[in-house]
Amino acid sequence: MNNFLNNSILYVNLEQLRRNVRTILKELEGKALIPVLKGNAYGLGLERVGLELAAFPEIRTLAVAQVSEGERLRRAGVSGEILVIGGIPEGLLEAGAELDLTLTVWRLGVLPRLAELGRRLGRPVKAQVKVETGLHRVGLMPGEELSALLEEWRSAAPWVEITGAFSHFAD
Repeated sequence: MNNFLNNSILYVNLEQLRRNVRTILKELEGKALIPVLKGNAYGLGLERVGLELAAFPEIRTLAVAQVSEGERLRRAGVSGEILVIGGIPEGLLEAGAELDLTLTVWRLGVLPRLAELGRRLGRPVKAQVKVETGLHRVGLMPGEELSALLEEWRSAAPWVEITGAFSHFAD
């Protein structure tokens, strides 16, 4: 496509991006930074921004909203952890596991399916637990649901590696 026919063009200053990341990492004082690159890295270019961020040894995980975004990062050469933070349709769990993405457990019944995929792949599937804290989109409610998840995990444990938990605060 000829960019001269567009009304606007976005230029991304990658050196400024790197400076910003170094500044943020310094402020974090050793705590983890997980950049969220959903929506084509918020319009900045998923593959290029993802590769720039993955080049920082301090950034061990990139987050995306969809399996397709994780697939694009893998195809671009990102080999580190890629966390899919959205609820994943049942039909995309297998593709996400095959791509070695870290998949979100956002409701009961997902862990047994991931364990089944892990058995089939011959290796554990990585996952993180999404805890519902008030936004009411996806996530397991503290209390009974999280307790039930622990029961599911007992049988899934050899085939699912839980790498963490996260939430999306409403306030």
